[in-house]
Amino acid sequence: MLHYQPKLTLATGRVDGVEALVRWQHPERGLLFPDAFVELAESAGLMAALTRRVLDTALAQRRAWSDRGRELVVAVNGSPSNLVDEGFPDEVAGMLARHGVPASALVLEVTESLLMEDRERAVRVLAGLREAGSASPSTTTAPAGPASPTSPPCR
Repeated sequence: MLHYQPKLTLATGRVDGVEALVRWQHPERGLLFPDAFVELAESAGLMAALTRRVLDTALAQRRAWSDRGRELVVAVNGSPSNLVDEGFPDEVAGMLARHGVPASALVLEVTESLLMEDRERAVRVLAGLREAGSASPSTTTAPAGPASPTSPPCR
């Protein structure tokens, strides 16, 4: 499940964007933050699929907001496995097209430490995203993955 944390522009006081934050509604343990399941997803080789699912869901929601007249920029955290996948820019471009969302409405956030793990390939993938107009990559010092483990849930 995704929660959306508003991004406020201080100069205007307007919410101009959101960050998609993944949560897991566990049947017995309730709402779980990423620190409870991201490591498991990584070790099971599921992070790329989880990030694609988060991205696709966030773009569908962004389209729904746009259809109601609310144009927002959506930020999604990238995972290490996505950023070394040289086919990822084409996947992102396909999702944007399928949902009718302009590339300017998507920011892919990646951690600086992630860029150092396989720097050359990550740089090629980020360049591919920029060249294809698929998204606006942004670096951060927050933890890698579909959402920061410590971010509070917001809808």
